[in-house]
Amino acid sequence: MRTQQATVIHELAAAHAGVITHGQAMELGFSNSAIHRRIQSGVWRPIHKAVYTTWPGPLSTLARVWAGLLYAGPDAVASHQTAAWLDGFGNAPARVDISVPQPRNLQGLPGVRFYRTTWLAQRRHPAKIPPRTRVEETVLDLIEQARTVDELTALVARACRALLTSPERIAIAADRRRKLKWRTELAFVLADVSDGAQALLERRYLIRIERAHGLPRGSRQHLIRRAGRSEYKDVYYDEPYCVVVELDGPVGHSGDLDRLRDMARDNADVLDGRLVLRFGFRDVERYPCEVAAQVARALRQRGWRGRPRPCGRHCRIHDQGLAVPKYGIAHP
Repeated sequence: MRTQQATVIHELAAAHAGVITHGQAMELGFSNSAIHRRIQSGVWRPIHKAVYTTWPGPLSTLARVWAGLLYAGPDAVASHQTAAWLDGFGNAPARVDISVPQPRNLQGLPGVRFYRTTWLAQRRHPAKIPPRTRVEETVLDLIEQARTVDELTALVARACRALLTSPERIAIAADRRRKLKWRTELAFVLADVSDGAQALLERRYLIRIERAHGLPRGSRQHLIRRAGRSEYKDVYYDEPYCVVVELDGPVGHSGDLDRLRDMARDNADVLDGRLVLRFGFRDVERYPCEVAAQVARALRQRGWRGRPRPCGRHCRIHDQGLAVPKYGIAHP
């Protein structure tokens, strides 16, 4: 009997990353004294009140999440940064975020933050384990905490680029909320992400280079098939221009192998008749007028008859500066 009991408790705990509650143990036939003996001997270790880990060693992030959920009750869900981590578009949380229905009042726990909402049933994902908010709702919860539009943009882009949600689904979820921080800004970001700007740097290029300087609109994430393989170009100005713009973010290259692959793709594009320009985050952020000048020059070499316009009174893009930008492109 004891062996069977131990097997059942192990299986239950394993489903929760080694975490079990006092109530669950008692339902499986453990008495208060039996539970107390396991705690005293160190076989089980308390995490929160009436919540224990049955596994040795440090608590994993997933175990901390389960501990918070089991403490909060069956209708609690992981939310905010914790839900983003569970779904794969956020970093491991230093603090576990748990949402519970109003008007529940839970005592605060070290390393756990509770959120109370009247709309939890609608925002809860119907099937995922551990229970969590739907991806769109997680995105909107984190947007409420965003300090800048850049943070908002990066968040939306990460979730959509991972194919976990879409701009349309986020917009529908946003319409259901009476109050939402950054509502106007979010609408513009969703439109740009829907149009293919799948990263913060790509949206910066769209706004600060193309729109601000009146350049032709390139296509985003443009598919090119070569030797039976698919390649996606960050920005592509199609025929008759055939100009490729590649954008390297702050973590765009993780090593020499990535640089060699980029170089091979660039060389292959040139041999196929495309003109390739490559810019980094610092170029687009600090030298948008110079970047625009180089892109305009490339387009004009390929037949564009338009002229870029100054982005403001102090813009450095002038006809005589198209050949050689006044300050040049920045390099690390």
